[in-house]
This record gives sequence, structure tokens and C-alpha cells, in this order.
Amino acid sequence: GAPFMMAQFVINNQLRFQGSAVYAMIGLMCGAVINIALDPLLILVFGMGVSGAAIATISGQIIGFIVLFIGSCRGENIRMHIRNVRLNAHYIKEIINGGAPSLFRQGLAAMATLLLNNAAGKMGGDAAIAGMSIVTRVMMFMLAALIGFGQGYQPVCSYNYGAGLRSRVREGYYFCIKWGTIFLTFMAILSFVFAPEIVGWFRNDPEVIDVGKVALRCQACVFPLSATIVMTNMMLQSIGKGIKASITASARNGIFFIPLILILLALINSIACYLTSKWIFAKLRMKFVDPMPKFSEWRFPKVLLYIVAFATIGIYWGSTREWTTLYTVSINVQFAVMILALIQGMAVMSAVANKFNLSTFWRRLFFIVIIFNMWLIQIIAFTGLFDMIFDYRKRFLSNE
Repeated sequence: GAPFMMAQFVINNQLRFQGSAVYAMIGLMCGAVINIALDPLLILVFGMGVSGAAIATISGQIIGFIVLFIGSCRGENIRMHIRNVRLNAHYIKEIINGGAPSLFRQGLAAMATLLLNNAAGKMGGDAAIAGMSIVTRVMMFMLAALIGFGQGYQPVCSYNYGAGLRSRVREGYYFCIKWGTIFLTFMAILSFVFAPEIVGWFRNDPEVIDVGKVALRCQACVFPLSATIVMTNMMLQSIGKGIKASITASARNGIFFIPLILILLALINSIACYLTSKWIFAKLRMKFVDPMPKFSEWRFPKVLLYIVAFATIGIYWGSTREWTTLYTVSINVQFAVMILALIQGMAVMSAVANKFNLSTFWRRLFFIVIIFNMWLIQIIAFTGLFDMIFDYRKRFLSNE
């Protein structure tokens, strides 16, 4: 069924961009209806189990492909024939440039979901996994309406951008963001207020509901921002800005979310192990292991410098040669390392505060100013990066 599924995606998008969205909708709906109708019939009535579900899915894909193919032969739509197939390096490059953002958006979302479920399982067991899975499905269901809205904007964006009507592109972009944000804000309010009931519809388990309602309310607080993220990504993708679209597509689930899952999980585990072991040793009246170093003494290995250097080269090559995959991977790696460099830079600042005996008030004020100033964040991050080489604390702040 995979060839028919891939053909559906191609014909569906081709029909939408030719202005024949009705044919595209009918084709997809026919496949979905056939699949839904055959599932209970083959699984329950004929007792075919998993085989019946597979046959229903393949049947839906084949029917959907046939209806879409018939739609492409109607009206002024582009006719498809095997003799029209030409392998052209330019078009292959354009296809990759336009398709890479969707690949990163969906691929990183799947990877982030996998890591999130893995982290939830380690922290809260099966109830946490079930709760997070339900919340992810609810969010994706509501986001599907926004994605459909954005897909309707994409042909309009492409036509007007190609015609040089940038003002219309901008007008449509802001229109979609405005109404998308209003819609998501309304859905976020409903999700926040009725979080226990929504999770309870999927799983009537108190433990699952306790986890799910907290996660759903947290996601509802930032859900309206998805309108700007999705519309910006689709706009860049539609006007041929593949690299920028790939960055925006991978920013939420890749550049930021995945590193935070790994870092926060490791940090929580480390703190939990440290506090637990300290409590156990105290109960046994045994000497505790060497405590964690003070924050002002934290250091990371010098190998991170080489990683940053290689990532910078990858970003340069990826941007100049339009290697979208290399560019995206390199910028993800560089971002993760710069987070560690920022931590080491903050440790250096903490050592400076200790050297000059700054009070707690001034320390907190200083760190708050850093957090809300992007220029200072970059300066502190590069300070931490160079501290890996020069060891400023040993050179200038040592009491010896």
C-alpha cells in the first residue's frame, strides 16, 4: 500500500496547488471512509484481526488514489502519464528544498514524542506514558484544523509571491496568524478549564487523569503560539525558502525540545540520586561521598570547543551549498553545546561574585538581567566557551 499512499500525497498536493481543492478533499475522504467502514467489518464480523485492519487500510489507500487520479483528469488539471516523467536535477533539488521542512517537522515530532514517552515512563510509569500520549493526541487533533487552514493559504502564498505581489503574501500571512491565534486561544481555554474531563474521555483512570490534566493545562498555556510557528513555517516553505523553513520546522521539536528533554531528564535524575543517597548515608551514619562541586566550580570538557567548530563549518557549508540536512543538524548541535557553554559562563560569573563578596540581592539581580537580555546571554555563553581553554577562574580568581 505504500506506493498508493505516496501517490495520494503527490496528487493531493498537486490538485490543491492547481486550485482543485474539492477533488483533493473528495479523494482523501473516500479513502478514509472506506478504511473506517471496512475496519469493523473485517475485524469483528469476519474475525480477520490484524490482517483485516491491514486489508482495510490498503483498500482505503487504493480507493483514495483512484479517486484522486480521476480528479486530476478533470477540468484544466495537469494530466499525469508515465511518458511525462523526466529526471531533472533542478526539479529534484527543488522538491527536496520544498519537502525538507515537512520531513523535519514530522520526523522530529515523532522523535520528540518517542523521547517524551520514554522520559515519562522513567519518571511516572505507565500512567505517565498514557497521560502524555492522550495529551499529544488531543493537541494534534486541534492543531490539525490549523494545519488545514495553513494548507489553504499555501497556494495563495505561492501564486502571489511568484507574481511579485508581496503585499498580498504579507496580508494573507497576518490574516492567518490572527485568526489562527484566536481559534487556538479559544481551544486552549476549553482545554485548560475542562482538562480532567477531556483526558477522562480517553482513559477513566485517576492516575492517568492526574498526569494528563497537568500536562494538558501546561500545553494549553502556550498553545496559541502555534499559529505563528505553523504559519511562518508554511509561508517560508511556499515561497521556496527551504533552509529557513527547515529551521522553523525543527525549532520547536528539534532545536529546543529534544535537548531540553535530555538535559532536564538527566538533571532531575542526578538531583534525585544525589538527595536520595545523601539521605540514606545520613540514616546509616556513614560518611557521605564527596558532594557535588559548587556551581562556581562547574566545568565542561574542552572537546565541546571542537564540536562547536565542526558545527560552525557544517552551518557554513549547509547554507552556501543548500545542504538542508547538514545545516539543520549542525545548528541543532551548536545550539546544544552553546547551552552548556552558557551554564559554564554563569559558573564563571558566580565565581566573580564570590571573589568580590556580592550580596544575594545583587547576585539575583545580575542573573535576572542576564536572562532577559539576549546580548548578555550570548556574551556569557562565549565567556563559558573560552573559559574551557583559558580557565579564567584559575588564572584570575584563584586565592593562591
